[in-house]
Amino acid sequence: MPVCAETYRERTSQSALYIPKETLDSLLTETDLKPTEEQRNVITDICADIASDQPMLRLLSADVGFGKTYVAATTGAAVVRNGGTVIWLCPNQPLAVQTRDNIASWWPDLAPGLVIHDSDETQDSKFLIGTTALHHRLPKNFHPDLLVIDESQKFGTFQKNQLAGPATNILNATATCIPRTAALLEWGGMSVSRLTKAHVQKQIKTRLVSPKYREALFESIKRNVLAGHQALIIYPLAKSKEEAAIDRKSAQGAFELWFRHFPGRVRYMHGKLKDEEKLAAIAAMRNDEADILISTIAVETGIDLPRLRHVAVIHPERLGLNTLHQIRGRVARRGGIGRCDLFLPKDVGEDSMKRLEILVKFSDGFDVANANMKLQGFGDLGTDGTSQSGRSLSFIPGHKLDHKEVEWVAERWLP
Repeated sequence: MPVCAETYRERTSQSALYIPKETLDSLLTETDLKPTEEQRNVITDICADIASDQPMLRLLSADVGFGKTYVAATTGAAVVRNGGTVIWLCPNQPLAVQTRDNIASWWPDLAPGLVIHDSDETQDSKFLIGTTALHHRLPKNFHPDLLVIDESQKFGTFQKNQLAGPATNILNATATCIPRTAALLEWGGMSVSRLTKAHVQKQIKTRLVSPKYREALFESIKRNVLAGHQALIIYPLAKSKEEAAIDRKSAQGAFELWFRHFPGRVRYMHGKLKDEEKLAAIAAMRNDEADILISTIAVETGIDLPRLRHVAVIHPERLGLNTLHQIRGRVARRGGIGRCDLFLPKDVGEDSMKRLEILVKFSDGFDVANANMKLQGFGDLGTDGTSQSGRSLSFIPGHKLDHKEVEWVAERWLP
């Protein structure tokens, strides 16, 4: 079985950056956070890769709230303190701002720079955190010693490779692998580190809700809010103008409905708002000025709301499993019982129901990805492939591969 060329990189001494144990020990004691033994072991493994002459290509897989940001940030801080440079790519502005603020509070001496559409601090820092604005603001031919790609499933192969040079160590971080990534992990030679333990005890109950239980869902959300918790209600992006009009009306109606029940305590957010308005809505929830957020998938990543205990997704069949899992991960960040309700206003097809049942059955993002991979296929495993799911043609021209065929070959021919 050939190794996918995307995971094969030439050895070069320029990729090697030795990080002394003393540096890590110091970084891990300079914050109020107490790393678990699992986190320490993963950090050690990543730093060992960075010290090698084989440029790192590793995936850090951990569910929301399991500490992957802290692990990646500690590694980045170690690189900077030993004379290296770090670029941290985020899928949206709220996540970039939150990540920069966290790292700046943990290790102020790093002075991480923020690179977004209206902020450019590329001249002042060796630790740059930003959105795809990084692609346009960095000096030509500049490549970091370490590239962290946060929520890597959000980016295409070209977007990732554009920031990396031949000697750049690459750390992909995700809470949900897409099918293509899961296949590369299992058969493509990519290294993987998993965080399997949370700092807090929590349980998120996921269920499918049919139209006849609409009122019960409404009352359940209301009880949670009256008990002092927060709720998030998600409307998906529509696929057509007709659906868009319906969705806008429904989302606006939901906002007006909840506002009548909780005057002044409801916020409304969607993709057409300015970034400042999105940040203001999130800040209102985070600062306990609001209890309910009506939103599109703009809150999928980058939102940390300690009081959020209930999320309801309207028309979940329109969203991918990785998106739904990310939304679910916003719940019970500080521990306890959380709820994720997938409300189906009308009947859906058999394939959509099978896909949604994966989310009900599995809570770990890695398990979700593997189940999704077996259901939908790998996507294109070739170096220039862009398809993230479906059957692959890359190994044997003219022949479509599915999970069972590749598994059969791997069991018989791989050591």
